[in-house]
Amino acid sequence: MDLDRFRDLVAAYGAEPRRWPPDERDAAVALLAQSDEARRLADEAQTLDRLLDAAPDTQPGPGLATRIVAHGPAPRAARGWWPFGELWPAGATLAAAVVLGLAVGALGPVALDGTSLSEAEVAALAYGPSVMLEDAP
Repeated sequence: MDLDRFRDLVAAYGAEPRRWPPDERDAAVALLAQSDEARRLADEAQTLDRLLDAAPDTQPGPGLATRIVAHGPAPRAARGWWPFGELWPAGATLAAAVVLGLAVGALGPVALDGTSLSEAEVAALAYGPSVMLEDAP
């Protein structure tokens, strides 16, 4: 057990060792016995524990759940089947991809000057100049 883990332990569970996870309790108690910094951290956590223990135990009123639901987001089923907001951006992106794919497929590999590229030239563009095709001239 090091001081960083001990700091996390008392921040999460408080200063009372019986609240600490059983598999870490012995190591934390041993560190507490030998480290001034660990004792200081436990004292700080104990101050917070006392404040929390002194707070009144209140129960929520009957209308709290109703108010939370009324001000929260709408249930997923009420928003429709598409969980990512508006549908049109996804549809527009899909349409643009289809149009671009059809255009590239219809035009085929064409160089900037309008001439058709050979299979070897397309392979070199795609995979680098070191790729050699068996039937390339």
